[in-house]
Amino acid sequence: SLTTNQRYTSVTNNDQDYTTEGRLPIPDPTSDQDEETRRQAEAARIQREERNWRKLHGDVFRPPATCPTLFCALVGTGVQLTLTCCIVISMAALGFISQALPGTIINAFLFSYCSTGFFAGYISYGLYASFGGGSSQ
Repeated sequence: SLTTNQRYTSVTNNDQDYTTEGRLPIPDPTSDQDEETRRQAEAARIQREERNWRKLHGDVFRPPATCPTLFCALVGTGVQLTLTCCIVISMAALGFISQALPGTIINAFLFSYCSTGFFAGYISYGLYASFGGGSSQ
């Protein structure tokens, strides 16, 4: 590992035999210009990203052109099936559902499916309302 004196000496002219103790490094005027160029490039990059994000936001978060109601219903059904599967698998893993009796898993699935209908409706309506459909009352 280099000491501080060795670092400064290696950065400056190596032919001179002196240490830089007590001296401050001399600022390079070109480094300020380089820093300003870097700042301008960073500002331009941020502006490009903002412009691209606005374009992407407009494409990603727009409602579907055809059948937005069907899309919302399918998303709600997907949420309902996902929650149902997670609940049934969790209950089976924790031992609440006996795999020895074949009807218990089906009954648990049907009960969970009926119970998660509220969440499916909530998600479907929220998505439909975000598309501009329906009233909020």
